[in-house]
Amino acid sequence: MTAAPKAPRAPSSGAAPAIKRDSALKRVKELVHAAKADALARDARSVLVHAAVYMDLNGWCFPSATSLAEDTGYTEKSVRKALRELREAGIVVVLSPPAWKLAVQATPGANVPKGGRLPMMLLWPSASRAARIAALGALSSKPSTLTITSPPAGPWIVTANGKEHGPYQTARMEIFAHTEDCSEWLARPADYPPEKSARVQNWTWFAAHFPRAPQWVRGE
Repeated sequence: MTAAPKAPRAPSSGAAPAIKRDSALKRVKELVHAAKADALARDARSVLVHAAVYMDLNGWCFPSATSLAEDTGYTEKSVRKALRELREAGIVVVLSPPAWKLAVQATPGANVPKGGRLPMMLLWPSASRAARIAALGALSSKPSTLTITSPPAGPWIVTANGKEHGPYQTARMEIFAHTEDCSEWLARPADYPPEKSARVQNWTWFAAHFPRAPQWVRGE
């Protein structure tokens, strides 16, 4: 019996391919590199890697301390201590239910806790930019839903701790993030004179470029 001929392949629509996301392995490696760079203790590194098993594409996860204790073999007390160290390092950001319910609106498809009563964690080094911005907006003094937008063109002058830095092109803002650790900063277009009142406050967007979560969201 002769096989039926294959149907001809449909012509390409010409649409641009979807943005390729980093593989799960690459994102876990980013977390491991961050933990090594910060010289975190062995138990904190282990808890971080096991938490990453639960991470979705945006970096959100919500394993309980009990689950992580079972996974790692550490006691719940040790797990909580490790999570505190990870928070203090800016590698893990923890959001209470009211905050994460606001944040996940900007990251559709996020895997969220059933019943909405558990806290959520964002694994910062491997989190998407959209999730970082959403978390910062939800944890600000005036919580809001922030979605990722087109970045400003620059160049920018950044004022941090009373000192001006730059000018920086937007694409090179991460250099500033690596060299300055401050919770609040102000950016203005480089062609604006310092005394001009019209300035651009967009530090939430810039803070999302930090290699670690900014100090003010690191928790207790």
